[in-house]
Amino acid sequence: SSKKCSSTQTLSSGAVGGGSTEETPTPALQTIDPVATVYPNPAKGLVTIQIKDGTLSADNIQLLDTYGKMYPANAKILSAQSLQIDLSRLSSGMYFIRVKVGDAYQVFRVVRL
Repeated sequence: SSKKCSSTQTLSSGAVGGGSTEETPTPALQTIDPVATVYPNPAKGLVTIQIKDGTLSADNIQLLDTYGKMYPANAKILSAQSLQIDLSRLSSGMYFIRVKVGDAYQVFRVVRL
């Protein structure tokens, strides 16, 4: 007698009602093209950052640990859209790499093994 039971529903298995069955089309799977990537993650040494749009500069990079302590990034520019940072001198843990891309900053989380 509830409103949930009184509504008509069409099941794709055809188990109820014996009428025609309609299936709702499933949306096509879409791949998400990341704006920026950091790899490998987790890392033991070098980490590469690649961006899709904009340009990177070694002057606009910060490397921080989870406590907010800053470390020298020592970034090596590979191209206008990619750079490498050496994490081998750091102890194991989680680090944040803050990179200025255009007018905005992007923050990447990296685990150092």
